[in-house]
Amino acid sequence: GLLALALPLAAQVKRPITPQDLWAMKRLGAPALSPEGTRAVFSVQEWSVEKSKATANLWMVDLGGGAPRRLTTAQASESAPAWSPDGTQIAFLSKRGEDESASLYVLPLAGGEARKVLDWPFPVSAPRWLPDGKGLVVGTVVMPELAGTLSKADLAAMGKEAKRRRDSKMTAKVTEHRQYRYFDHWLPEDQASRLLKVDLATQAVTDLTPGWKGFFSVTGEAAFDVRPDGRSVVLAANTTPAPYRAFLNTDLLLIPTDGSGGMKNLTPENPAHDGSPRSTPDGKGILYTRLAIRYYCGEFAKLWRHDLATGRNTPLTQGLDRGIESFEPLADGTLWVTAEDQGHVPLFRVNAGGQALPAVVTRGTVTGVDAKAGRVVFLHDTTDRPSELFTLDPATGEARPLTHFNDAKVAELALGKVESYTFTGAKGARVQGWLIFPPAYDPAKPYPLVQAMHGGPHTMVRDSWSYRWNSHVFAAPGYVVTWVNRHGSTGFGEAYSRSIQNQWGDMPFEDIMRGTDHLLKLHPNLDRSRMAAIGASYGGYM
Repeated sequence: GLLALALPLAAQVKRPITPQDLWAMKRLGAPALSPEGTRAVFSVQEWSVEKSKATANLWMVDLGGGAPRRLTTAQASESAPAWSPDGTQIAFLSKRGEDESASLYVLPLAGGEARKVLDWPFPVSAPRWLPDGKGLVVGTVVMPELAGTLSKADLAAMGKEAKRRRDSKMTAKVTEHRQYRYFDHWLPEDQASRLLKVDLATQAVTDLTPGWKGFFSVTGEAAFDVRPDGRSVVLAANTTPAPYRAFLNTDLLLIPTDGSGGMKNLTPENPAHDGSPRSTPDGKGILYTRLAIRYYCGEFAKLWRHDLATGRNTPLTQGLDRGIESFEPLADGTLWVTAEDQGHVPLFRVNAGGQALPAVVTRGTVTGVDAKAGRVVFLHDTTDRPSELFTLDPATGEARPLTHFNDAKVAELALGKVESYTFTGAKGARVQGWLIFPPAYDPAKPYPLVQAMHGGPHTMVRDSWSYRWNSHVFAAPGYVVTWVNRHGSTGFGEAYSRSIQNQWGDMPFEDIMRGTDHLLKLHPNLDRSRMAAIGASYGGYM
């Protein structure tokens, strides 16, 4: 009897969150929906603190119900799953065994091991199937001086030089290029991006962008879409010639898949960024995001359409005062869209005319949307819960979780209450903030206040789980934590986002100070003698 009584009580004892809990969470990658819309494949990453290393494997879940099942078990880091058009195979990236970097693998779903289909001395990215299922297009890099015809000897020469650099004791760099580094990795000036077509049967490789001299983007990533007829791809690439002393200009390039190396610029009239190309399902147009200003200034990305028959580019969402984060075109001409909105990132439909329809998921943060055959899957997280995979229930239209990887871990944690609040900021504007209380908060007791300041400057503190700046981890030892979406923040209209140009600290400073005053008045138990400010990047500047 005593034992039976003790178990439910023990199950209810929750504890404050620690940084170690963040490393224990499983992190889900963006899902890929099967062609018939019944199954989703995604990666699940797990960290080992002891080894200071992550592994990630592929999992599959049925949208009709049932537990997810594991597809791969390699001690590797696997990502970017892509279904073959007939739904029998999954292409993905993995670094296994002797692989120096992420390689292209294909897994037959009928059974059997994944096989490596591209032996390449550099990392590959973004696998996309050709519509006939006979091959894939991937992004990668080469050393143009050694690339030659990409023969076996050429690949061996590039691999040898790459190894020499890895093993070299010399770490200094000399460059004339403005674009030489992105966050944590170098962008060597003697490397260049490439798109490759890989034939599955023969493993023959065709260079679709021979002669391309620089990187497609400042991140080194390749953003492209294979057209529905398979005869061409649309690539977003920086067309400003090296050494990039002018503003970078990303254009959309139409490139044939026959290896002729031709390319046609579809957006020559825009001197700023055109990116994230996606073909319309009918094959007649290309949808993409556009910025009109060449420098980073808090401008919102709008959705545009290129008509292949006329060559005209026309805006779709000019009337929508939100920056487009992601979009998924559907056969009926509508789109699934995510965009920041008042501290959340909802999922909503946009009709063919560019007007937003009511959001179907309004709270928290939606990412990684994929839609096929009338079904949609996406990742969803909140300040209180890491990402899990969700779908919309066809009968009710409600969001329904498909995975529960972190439910048990979250259930162990005593997380404080999270509140949204607003106050009057600089120039009389309504400013939104988030307030995160410590667990077991008692309004009769004094608490120190931490003002966390977000970077960017043009970003937004969302209702979202964070592994870098987790609000609950800051609050757990007994702090009240606040974030203010001060002037310059996105998600509250473009005028608000761009309002801090050339006066970077003025209104944000006033917002943060007024927000502090507002909270001290609202919660008299906050200790005025114990307040701290934290921030990094622009938050550090503040």
